[in-house]
Amino acid sequence: MTFEFNATDFFVLKPAILLCLFGCGILLTDFLVEARQKVFNGVIALAGLAFTGYALWQQHAYLRDNGLTELSGLGGAVTIDGFGLFFNWIFVIATALAIVISARYLDIEREHHGEYYSLLLFAQTGMVFLATGTELVTLFIGLELMALSFYVMVGFLRGDKRSNEAAIKYLLLGAFSSGMLAYGFSLFYGLANSTRLSDITAAVGAREAGDPLVMLAVATTGVGLFFKIAAAPFHMWAPDAYEGAPTTITAYLSVASKAASFAFLLRIFQLLEPVRQTWEPLVGLVALLTMTVGNLAAMSQTNIKRLLAYSSISHAGYILLGLVSGNQTGMQGIAVYILVYTFMNFGAFTMVVAMRSQKVIGDEIDDMAGLIFRRPAYALLMLIFLLFDLLFF
Repeated sequence: MTFEFNATDFFVLKPAILLCLFGCGILLTDFLVEARQKVFNGVIALAGLAFTGYALWQQHAYLRDNGLTELSGLGGAVTIDGFGLFFNWIFVIATALAIVISARYLDIEREHHGEYYSLLLFAQTGMVFLATGTELVTLFIGLELMALSFYVMVGFLRGDKRSNEAAIKYLLLGAFSSGMLAYGFSLFYGLANSTRLSDITAAVGAREAGDPLVMLAVATTGVGLFFKIAAAPFHMWAPDAYEGAPTTITAYLSVASKAASFAFLLRIFQLLEPVRQTWEPLVGLVALLTMTVGNLAAMSQTNIKRLLAYSSISHAGYILLGLVSGNQTGMQGIAVYILVYTFMNFGAFTMVVAMRSQKVIGDEIDDMAGLIFRRPAYALLMLIFLLFDLLFF
């Protein structure tokens, strides 16, 4: 069987291709940029995001003008539709915000390297495939591309022992979850003799209710997915990774990675709709446990980033409730939730980055005591982001 790369394939893959080109371009030109002008790499990365956004707009316009709901490429391995376009816009926004707040932060930490911006773009490339992939191998490769980029970015502060420790923990637990996910995918492949999601849906639907092989495939795949979204009891990596990573990466990890992981999770569980009675109680239990653990553990935290980490964990539980609802309203609720969460969470972390860069606060919550008298503008903005986060959700 032969495969020919055609114009449709290029059009479908255009955002990912642009991200890769600009990411590689930054690596090639970084040695030409003087140390005090490293921010120029961020400008190139933002330009790449602008071209990527234009490519997404072209895809949306093509679907609208031709009355299509989706367009597939690479033999059906990648599909652009409303679902994928929505999440890709989230990724563009989150990456742009991460780049903007990183320039000054990296200068302060004396770790301003072009690789940082390339890794952001490569991570987003993986996210593109998580949102648009409709085939198991494509989804897995996209996941690993995103994860490998984050492993490096979490440990980017090479002279910080906490950053190094966080990266190691994240890497080891990430490898375990990827192994579980690959095992679950192999079971689905055995059931359907295909890696395409549509074929797996048909094969799973043809099995008897309560089939042990289907239940095992759902359970092992679920474990891998729950780790990626930091759902309890697979959340143990998040507090350490959030605390040790550069604060800008913590913000990006809490928003973009979570959105991409949920896009991945929704793609997988949509194909398991025929056996909803098998996984719905499991997801409901995980959602309940995640909300409980996240909120209770957050109450005892003294570190700002660990507090926000447990807040992120509890939010994963809230989002899972939309999946458990099993209706269109629940899915729309997930979309709105993730969109607002992106801005509110990034806003809170931006305030932390700004205050730390000006040495207004350190890493501890107690450092914010009396902030309204020292920096009233920062205090008011932080209140707005956190209070709106609380009231909205």
